[in-house]
Amino acid sequence: MKKLQCAQIWGGIEEGDATIASPGLTATLFSSSGEGEKGGDIYYVSLCNSTYITRIAIADVVGHGEIVSEMSQSLYDSLGRHVDDLNGDEVLSDLNKDAITKGITAITTGIVATYYREDKTFSYVYAGHPPMLLNRNNDIEWTEMEIDIEQSSNMSNIPLAVDEDANYVQQSVTLNSGDRILLYTDGLLETISKTKEAFGMERLQTCLKINRDRVLDELRDDVINALRDHTEGKLEHDDVTMILLEIR
Repeated sequence: MKKLQCAQIWGGIEEGDATIASPGLTATLFSSSGEGEKGGDIYYVSLCNSTYITRIAIADVVGHGEIVSEMSQSLYDSLGRHVDDLNGDEVLSDLNKDAITKGITAITTGIVATYYREDKTFSYVYAGHPPMLLNRNNDIEWTEMEIDIEQSSNMSNIPLAVDEDANYVQQSVTLNSGDRILLYTDGLLETISKTKEAFGMERLQTCLKINRDRVLDELRDDVINALRDHTEGKLEHDDVTMILLEIR
């Protein structure tokens, strides 16, 4: 298990699996590329200078290669500028403007989540990304963490690199020890079987419920094994990334 140090950012676009710990939470990651060692999914975890703020980000870039590398660097830079900031909406707004200024045309969805361990507040903001799933202290149910979009003259919470004036709305919940949260890219749900059937939310929920008593990294592996069983082999249709969090 890797332990983050103050002011440290960890992440990338490479395939892999790892478990990361910061004061207050543990994050376990799996990322697979449909085309090789590097793909269109981006993942990051950072810890602020005071060690009170842990930030988790995940993004899905349409495309591969140079475009992905450039978006990855932009995300890294934005996180670095805001590593001590509780406002994840500012991170997404900054990244969105950077992407448009640089002429990046790849549609990118993402999540920026911020955990403040002093009062166990978990804040999150979406950019056109599938909502996270929340499990309260080993309850049976995993619920979607949706955001109530405020009325605005600008488009709200849309994918990055679409509108320079897009508005990103952040929402917060209070968590308790034992609560778990799942972040994922759409490749997880869209994994196709040989009969062209998507893995889908129902199968994901069933897997999470059946294996809810498992430790964090084992639950991560259970989901990935269920995906591989569904495809009867490798994950080659698309990039698949998931980050499973547990509050300590």
